[in-house]
Amino acid sequence: MTRRLVPLLALFALFVSVPAVAHAPGMLHADQTTVLENPKASRILVGTFRTGSELFVARLTFETGFATPFEIFTPHREELRNFRPAYAVVCQGLPIPPMEVQTRLPRPLPEGAGAFVDFNELVPRPVLWEFVMRRVYWTTDPTAVPLPAGDCDVWIWSPSKQRGPMALGVGVEEKFGMQAVSDLFENWSDYAY
Repeated sequence: MTRRLVPLLALFALFVSVPAVAHAPGMLHADQTTVLENPKASRILVGTFRTGSELFVARLTFETGFATPFEIFTPHREELRNFRPAYAVVCQGLPIPPMEVQTRLPRPLPEGAGAFVDFNELVPRPVLWEFVMRRVYWTTDPTAVPLPAGDCDVWIWSPSKQRGPMALGVGVEEKFGMQAVSDLFENWSDYAY
């Protein structure tokens, strides 16, 4: 994800008329799996831990192997300083993590599945200034994970059971146009904290 270049390109999109999607916003719901129709498209999926016990799941299905970046964002606010949602990319063909990692997951891995896990424990914690929307976020920093063909699920949970808003950034393909800008501002309040 070229997240530092995206805001500049979003401004450029104001002057381009080709319909497309750039960092398409979407919602995560704790009571259902969010299926991403185009798993390669760059997007932001937002959700809120209302109880701290939720598990958010996003599903990506690849026809062939593909490496895509993942990243968790949380608003840079004092009351969320210790709020560090974790994520795991779970699918067949990924390495099986050590038992000490598996015991920290929100649920057991499916039979034969492996996982890439990020517990959001970097110190110092990375900060991103997003200059189009003029927001500051804490981030896990993007990590590109090589994924095999087939279904891959992304689990997002709050290990500390803390509540608050978060967003999952995923995907690489960025296309810009007036529809992208329209989508961006139509759902602005969904992901601009």
